[in-house]
Amino acid sequence: MRNPSKVQISPAPATPRGRASRISLSTAAIAVLLQACGGGGDVGPVTVSTPAAVDPGAPSQANVPSASATACNFFGAQGNITRALAVYISNSGDMSQREYLKYPGGPFQGRAVSWVGVGSRPLSGPRLGTGMVVKMAYDYNAATRAITHYGYTSSVAALVGGQVIAGQLVGASLVETESTAVYTPPWVNTMYAMAPGQTLTQASTEVLTTQASVNGTAQPLETITVTNADTVQFIGFEKITLPRGTFDTCKYQDGAITRWNDASSGIEIKTQVNGVTTTLFDLSN
Repeated sequence: MRNPSKVQISPAPATPRGRASRISLSTAAIAVLLQACGGGGDVGPVTVSTPAAVDPGAPSQANVPSASATACNFFGAQGNITRALAVYISNSGDMSQREYLKYPGGPFQGRAVSWVGVGSRPLSGPRLGTGMVVKMAYDYNAATRAITHYGYTSSVAALVGGQVIAGQLVGASLVETESTAVYTPPWVNTMYAMAPGQTLTQASTEVLTTQASVNGTAQPLETITVTNADTVQFIGFEKITLPRGTFDTCKYQDGAITRWNDASSGIEIKTQVNGVTTTLFDLSN
């Protein structure tokens, strides 16, 4: 799994490449299983009330990153930034929150590594109360701008299936997963060293172990081997002006996703995918 920014759980942008998409595939596989069993077999559906949408108010004007875009960074490379809380809004009015965190270094599979994480959750819509957290184990080489990925852990809570009736999400199943992935072997991500116009294809293999539960009922422990191959193009540097401020960004094309990341912090500023545009609404430390 790569890119928690497709946390979209994924950062990741500020998040490792492909990570959120791989987490989505994990929950999607469970969703297919639920559908094949008629909504989860003997596990009954849940009914969730839909809270009122969050009123975003006006964006604050403090803590707007500012830098000349001469190089691209990811969040874990910033030694003086350990936390950022971002609120996003889409062109359909949906809002979400993403928390970027840099953790103290620690062990992973017997190796001393650095840790960075991204947590994501909706702030509006019928699936409030769901979300995901991904923590990436890595090393960063400041001289080459290369990231060595060793693995990640993820926690996901998703409402699968159901339909909204009179403001309530009815018939959905709560799927929760705890996963650990180990890259075999570790892979080196060089996307932040690319020159404008350059395209990069990177491959990795991970052993992914997942413990899932459906509406509180534990499912069998699952271990699978996943092979990833992602192609990303660095379009170039681009300045974006939003109500939140003006940002120097690095623009990437990753399959169907176009992403603009803040050049200095690596935080995602804007994305476009399948006709949906999501932009940064607010940012704080």
